[in-house]
Amino acid sequence: METPRLKDKDKMPFGKHKGTTMERVPPGYLLWLGDQKWISGWPQVKGYIEHNRNVLEKEIANPNQYR
Repeated sequence: METPRLKDKDKMPFGKHKGTTMERVPPGYLLWLGDQKWISGWPQVKGYIEHNRNVLEKEIANPNQYR
């Protein structure tokens, strides 16, 4: 069974952005998290990052287009 992933309006459950909606967490931070081995311990966060990786990468490449 697949673990449900967080959605844009859900809140980041840990770290320095704890309590911030996922859509407002900096994309660079999320991509960094996605590369950490321990993120598997947070499957909902990992799922959000994997599902949104392309958008997060585009936000970094063109930050003014997405804000």
